[in-house]
Amino acid sequence: MRILDAKSTETVTVEHIREAREQMILARETHLDALAYRMEDPAVRKLMQIFFTGDMDLNLADSEGFRLCRDLGAGRY
Repeated sequence: MRILDAKSTETVTVEHIREAREQMILARETHLDALAYRMEDPAVRKLMQIFFTGDMDLNLADSEGFRLCRDLGAGRY
C-alpha cells in the first residue's frame, strides 16, 4: 500500500480510494469488533446461516447482509 507524504500535491481520486479499500480487504485489516457487531445484525446473521448450512438462496447477492459482509471483507464476490 502506498502512503502519500504530507507534503504531496497529488490529487486523491475515487480510484485511489477504491484501490486502498481493496488492498485493506485483501490484507484483512478489517476490525474484528466491527465484524462481531455486524454479526448481531439479522440480515448478516441470515447470510451466515446460509453459508454454514449450504442452503441455496438465489437472491443472496442482492441482500443487505451480503453487501454488509462484502464491505467488511468477510467474503469475496
